[in-house]
Amino acid sequence: MADTGEGGCPGAAGAAEAVRAALRAVEALPDAADRAHAASMLLREWPELHQELREVRQQAVLTMRARGASWAEIGREIGTSGQRAGQIARGEVKRPGLSGRGPDSQTASDGGE
Repeated sequence: MADTGEGGCPGAAGAAEAVRAALRAVEALPDAADRAHAASMLLREWPELHQELREVRQQAVLTMRARGASWAEIGREIGTSGQRAGQIARGEVKRPGLSGRGPDSQTASDGGE
């Protein structure tokens, strides 16, 4: 993978900045009611979008694995451990704060991430 900045991912920096720009646009709405309404709309959409994004990541990890990459190699490529790469491939998501090691430290197949 080429060194492309944030996380080494060519599209990640642009995609993350687009999300930040949308957030700034909501923050910049002058009317408080409009700002709250826009924020509510985005929050209502977030769970579905979050799930879709996890599925995109899972499929990408599965593709890397099918092409012969080890879990350790995949972990390095995506900025995590090989163990976590395997969990992602199995569809396991992190649950914040359940293991006592801080947020996002325990996984569960039915939890949120």
